[in-house]
Amino acid sequence: MKFFKFTLLLLLGSTLFFSCKKRGCSDPEALNFDSNATKDDHSCYYFWVGQNYGGGRVFYIDQTGKHGLISADFYLTPSGLPWGCGGENITGADNTAVGSGLANTLDIVASCGTGTAAFACNELDTLGYSDWYLPSMEEMRGLSESLGKIGQANFTGAYHITSSEIDQNNIWTVYGPNSAVVQIDKSSLGFVRPIRSF
Repeated sequence: MKFFKFTLLLLLGSTLFFSCKKRGCSDPEALNFDSNATKDDHSCYYFWVGQNYGGGRVFYIDQTGKHGLISADFYLTPSGLPWGCGGENITGADNTAVGSGLANTLDIVASCGTGTAAFACNELDTLGYSDWYLPSMEEMRGLSESLGKIGQANFTGAYHITSSEIDQNNIWTVYGPNSAVVQIDKSSLGFVRPIRSF
C-alpha cells in the first residue's frame, strides 16, 4: 500500500511539474519567439514572401526558413543603367545561380569601376543597409516570379539587368513580370533592382 501511494504521489508530482512548462516557440531567431516558453512546441515561423523586412521585401526563403533574399522597393534610376564594360570579359561574373549575385557584383565592380549597374547597387546605402548588390539571373527570375506576379515591390514590366554575363558584349536580363530571360548588349540601359541577403 505504501509503495502504491508513493508511486501515485510521484506520478502526480511529475505530471504537475511537466504540465507547468510553458509551451511556445523557443527559437530566438523566429518571428514568434516567446521568451517565456520553456518547452518548444514546434510552432516557430520565420519569414514569408512579400514580407516587409530588412529594407525591402522578402522574395526568396531558403530551406531553413531563416535566411533568404530581399528586394529593394524601388529602382535605382527611372531611366535605367548600363551593365558596362563592353568588349571586356569579366572573370567570375558569369554565374547565374541563386547565391551568386554578390560575387558577380564584386567582380564587376573590381574590373569596371564606376558608372555600372553593379557599382550603383554596391554603393547603395539606404534604410540602414549598405550590403546591396545586383542580382544574378536566377535571383532576378525569382524576384520577378514571386513579387512581380503578386504585384508587390513596385515591380514593372521592363528589362531588368542582372549581374550574369554571357560574353564580352552581352548579359542576361529578365523581362518582368513574365520572367522571360533575354540577352542584351552590355551598353543597353536596363532597370536596376538592388537586392540583399539576410
